[in-house]
Amino acid sequence: MNSVSFLAKLEKIIFLPFVLFLRVISPLIYIRITPLKVARIGHLVAETEIFLCKKELEKKSGIILDLFFIRKKEKICNNFIFNKIKKKILIIPSYPAKIFYQLNIKLNNILRSKRKFYNDSKIHYSSNFFKIDNQKIKLTNNEIKNGYKMLEKINIFPKDKFVCLICRDSAYLKKKFPEKNFDYHSYRNANIEDFMVSCDYLTEKGYKVVRIGNVVEKSLITNNPNIIDYSSCKFVSDFLDIFLIHECKFMISTSTGIDEVASIFRKPMVMVNFAPIGTLEFKPIKNFVIFKKYFCYKKNRDLSLSEIFETKSAFYQRTENFEQNKIGLINNSSEDILLTTKDCVKFVENQKVIYDKNIQNKFWNIYLSNRDKFNKDFYNGELNIIINDSFLRKNKHILN
Repeated sequence: MNSVSFLAKLEKIIFLPFVLFLRVISPLIYIRITPLKVARIGHLVAETEIFLCKKELEKKSGIILDLFFIRKKEKICNNFIFNKIKKKILIIPSYPAKIFYQLNIKLNNILRSKRKFYNDSKIHYSSNFFKIDNQKIKLTNNEIKNGYKMLEKINIFPKDKFVCLICRDSAYLKKKFPEKNFDYHSYRNANIEDFMVSCDYLTEKGYKVVRIGNVVEKSLITNNPNIIDYSSCKFVSDFLDIFLIHECKFMISTSTGIDEVASIFRKPMVMVNFAPIGTLEFKPIKNFVIFKKYFCYKKNRDLSLSEIFETKSAFYQRTENFEQNKIGLINNSSEDILLTTKDCVKFVENQKVIYDKNIQNKFWNIYLSNRDKFNKDFYNGELNIIINDSFLRKNKHILN
C-alpha cells in the first residue's frame, strides 16, 4: 500500500464517527452533503434549479440542511451564473466534505439506507416540481438594464426581438478540457451551415439571430446583418452568455449543455438533431423537436422508434456504442430544421400551431410505453413537446 492510499483510508477512519453521528441525529436535523458540478454549464444550472424547486416542496419532518462542495480539480464554467447560485445555496470547503460524501455513498450501500444523505442530482425534470411560475435562478432588473447596454455593441437594442442559436461541435470541450478526450460525444455534433435557411427565414420575419457558444469550430459565413455571430466576436463574456438566453424569444439548439440555461429561464426551444432519442425531458413551456434518424447498417434501413428502443440505442451515450452496433445517426436536413422553427415562431407569436393529434398520440404512445419499459429513470408523463408533423410524415418508418 502506497502512502497516498494509506492516508486516504486513514482519513476515512478518522471521519467515520462524525458521519455516523450525522446519521444518528438525522431524525432531528437531516444533513445532506453533495458535490456541486461547476465545470459544465448544464449540470451547474439544471441541477441547482431542480434542487431549489424540489426543496420548496419537501415535506419537512425536522430541519433539513443542504451543504454543497466543489471538487478541487473542477474549474468554474461560468463565473456570472456561479456567483448567482452561491447566493442561494450553502457551499462549504471540499475538505472534509468530499470524505463525508464518499463515506455516505459506501454506508448507503452497506446499510441500504432509506435516506441518502446527499442530493441525487440527476437532470430529470418533472411537472411535479418544475413549473412555469416557480423559477429560482433569476436576473435582476439592473442586470437586464446593463445587459442591453452591452448588447448595443453587437447591434441588438431593447426593441429588437431575437433568437439564440447554438450548434454543438467539438471545439468547446477540446479547448476547455485539453487533457481529456471527448470524442465519445461526437455523435451529438451538427453542422452550422444546415441552419442558415432558418436564420434567413427568421430575419425575414423581423427577428435577429444570435449564434451563441463560447468556443466554436466554424464561424458563420453570411452577408445578412441581422445574423450575428456573437460566439466569434470580441465581446463574448460569461455575463452575456447568460443574458442573451434570458432575453431571447426562443432558442434553437442541437442538445447541448447550455440548453439548460434556456430551461431554467423557461424559454421555448427548437431542438433539432436530438440524440439519443430516449432522453427527452419534460419542459414547462413548449419545445419543438426533431431527432437524428437511426440507420442500421446490418438491416440497410432506418430503424423505427420501437426498434430504436428494443436495440437499447435510444439510450446510447457514446459514439463507440453506435459504431459497435452498426448504427449510424443521420442529421436533420435544412428543410426539417426550417419547418420545426416555423412551428416555434407561430407559438411565440400566439398563432395556432397546427399538428395532427393522431400522429402525435401514436408517437408518444410508442415512445413513453417503450421508455417506461426499458428505462424508468425518466419522468414519463406529458412532456410538453411537439414532434414536427412534416418530419414524422416524411419518415413514415418511425411509427411502424
